[in-house]
Amino acid sequence: TNDLAGLGTWVILSDLRSVRASQYMRRILGFSESEDVVTIDALRSRIVSEDQPVFDAAFHRAVTENRMAEVEFRAVDASGDTRFFRAITGPNGAVPEDDKDAGGISGIIQDITDLRQNETALAQSRKLERLAGDVARIGGWSFDLETREFSGTRDTMKLVALHSENKQSIDVITHRFLDQKERAHFEQSFWTCVGTGSRFDQIARFLRFDGKETWLRMIGEAQFDASGAVVSIHGALQDVNELIEAQNAREESRTLLEKILDSLGDGFVIHDHDGTIQYMNCRAYGIMDAPAHNLVGGNIWENFSNLVGSQFEQVVNEALETGESQTFEGEVWACEQWISVAVHPTSAGVAIYLRDTTEERASRMRLRLLDAAISQIRDVVLVTDAPCADHPGTRVVYVNDAFESMTGYAKDEIMSQTPFMLQGPETECDRLEEIRQAIADKRSIRTELTNYRKDGSRFSVEMDISPLFDANGTCTHFVSVMRTSGAAANARAIPIRWR
Repeated sequence: TNDLAGLGTWVILSDLRSVRASQYMRRILGFSESEDVVTIDALRSRIVSEDQPVFDAAFHRAVTENRMAEVEFRAVDASGDTRFFRAITGPNGAVPEDDKDAGGISGIIQDITDLRQNETALAQSRKLERLAGDVARIGGWSFDLETREFSGTRDTMKLVALHSENKQSIDVITHRFLDQKERAHFEQSFWTCVGTGSRFDQIARFLRFDGKETWLRMIGEAQFDASGAVVSIHGALQDVNELIEAQNAREESRTLLEKILDSLGDGFVIHDHDGTIQYMNCRAYGIMDAPAHNLVGGNIWENFSNLVGSQFEQVVNEALETGESQTFEGEVWACEQWISVAVHPTSAGVAIYLRDTTEERASRMRLRLLDAAISQIRDVVLVTDAPCADHPGTRVVYVNDAFESMTGYAKDEIMSQTPFMLQGPETECDRLEEIRQAIADKRSIRTELTNYRKDGSRFSVEMDISPLFDANGTCTHFVSVMRTSGAAANARAIPIRWR
């Protein structure tokens, strides 16, 4: 029985230098079980050095002062492990002893290792619980049906700004929910839990007792007696203010992003691997000639059956299979409506950008026709950009084929250069100054000028220089039409209108 209880006994012998120890005590401390006498020094050597002074003091009180002494100490057992012991020793001790060699002092020694380890584990658990409560901002609460009082743990009271000893009625707690609908919902959920035992879980705005507002999550479960009747409600309370604020911030960001995407001139569609539409901006509905105004959640291939088997479906599948972006331009939804399509794979599916390039393509075709027409004109057509702070002089951005036959320079030799590379020693300086002034004033000018070919030969040209303006009225370029003076004498200038 003593072994099961972790108890041993000892008797201090009359020499006051040794004890007669029980078999359990000798075995656990690693002494010989065949000899029941253990010296005090041998016993003391088993005790952890830091605890030896308290052991010595207790032994002194029991022996020299004839007083009952209780002491706790750590000692090394037979296996080399440190264990905790509690000893009670004194006159006539806790164990009567008739031993003639006894000094009249006996006692009990108990192994309390498990007790101390459990206490340490409990303290650690409580510390972790407090830490978790502080970090997660969570606490426990209970409601007693008999007293109708609400009480909570230290963490709960901290969350609602109450002193730990304060208890409140459930009515006081209920009326601190700020939103009337949320308050009514809580009351219904709470009293339904009281009446039927059903669990509730609710998030609502709450006015703390220090006047600050926060968001609380309140969870409650019924506790039953042996007969199955509800006797109390226990639950958890969590401050979720930061969570709600983060959710609101994400919702605001999502709304802002949708507004930005809706304001884009391009269409934007997101769908998953199965074709389920996750997002579609307003422009995409227009470009795709959507049959409805809310296709989110629907399947793109079902809502746009004309796309099945098309080049559009092909590039989407290639993007999904290869994980690489795909592009193409073509008549996707309507004849003569050209759409530029860019498909970018994502972890969830694909993001598709749609741009109506019908007008842009028509403009490119008109430019190609215009370029082909101008290339057939015998007069030189030369376009420069307008001067700016970065390059105060004009630079050539376009010449037609006639430039090569007139000057001997190839097109790529004049591109990005200034037209003044055609001037030479006998070029009229006063007329060059007139040209510079007309460019500075952004006005048209007609003049004659002496230029030089690539081989150094001189020739005279009649030139018309006119500014070109954009939709905002800003001069962006100048166009020059040049013809040799001999040709000018025999031909009428061809008027060209630039847009």
